[in-house]
Amino acid sequence: MIKHILMTAALTALLSMPAAAQQQSPPVASAGNPYAPYDWLIGDWYAEGGLRELITYGPNRSYIRFSAFIATKDEPQHLHFEGIAVWNAKTKMLDYLFAVEPGSGVQENGTYRAEADGSIIREVELIDASGNTGTFRQTFRRTGPDSAITTVMRKTATGWEPTFPGGEKIELQRRPGN
Repeated sequence: MIKHILMTAALTALLSMPAAAQQQSPPVASAGNPYAPYDWLIGDWYAEGGLRELITYGPNRSYIRFSAFIATKDEPQHLHFEGIAVWNAKTKMLDYLFAVEPGSGVQENGTYRAEADGSIIREVELIDASGNTGTFRQTFRRTGPDSAITTVMRKTATGWEPTFPGGEKIELQRRPGN
């Protein structure tokens, strides 16, 4: 009888919880599927102002391919960067290398990691054609099934600031069917 009362009380408490509190935690990487935390990021994403991020799996989900395109009112859409990120079983993160503005000699390398809240953090070391470096960070936060917010910040002597005007909050929408 007491067990029945406790079960009823627990069920009542669970059903009365707000929906957000009942949501499942984000997927975690496992030996069988280390890319699971990144699944929600796969797709063809667009933002106002001409940004497009095409994120796809490579053959047999062996890596994630990232391609970013930009367009301005004065220039048509062009490839801004492209590269791959591969699961590193030692660090439990993705290691990546991107060619920036292909042909420019600029590259980005670093890691992607999944946070407990499901957000994805990209730590960036940019190396220009002369060997100069800069440190950047991009964060992706899912806001809906086909929407996300990304931030693009650069490290300065006084902390982090937007890499460009509006870089602190870029609203992304996934193209339907992706």
